[in-house]
Amino acid sequence: MNAGPNATTFLLSGEVFPTSIRASGAGFAAAFAKAGAVLGTFTLPLLEKSLGASRLLLLLAGVCLLAALLTHWFRLETTGRSLESVDNSAQEPSKNRIS
Repeated sequence: MNAGPNATTFLLSGEVFPTSIRASGAGFAAAFAKAGAVLGTFTLPLLEKSLGASRLLLLLAGVCLLAALLTHWFRLETTGRSLESVDNSAQEPSKNRIS
């Protein structure tokens, strides 16, 4: 789990938010992740009781796969680019998504 959620929460937010709101964007991403952790702490035992362990694990695997696909679909390619050029391209939404 550390390789996926932490990467999208802390690494991606530092690169994809425009410079003027980068700290706020990273903070929002971290807060949203913490809210999900709290929600999961309370709901996972209830789901496990109602669905059973096998179904719950399959559901969680599906959610993780969906999250990975959405992250891949909406990613910004930043390899070899400066943060300033990423910031400038954020002003042009049609060029952000990679086909």
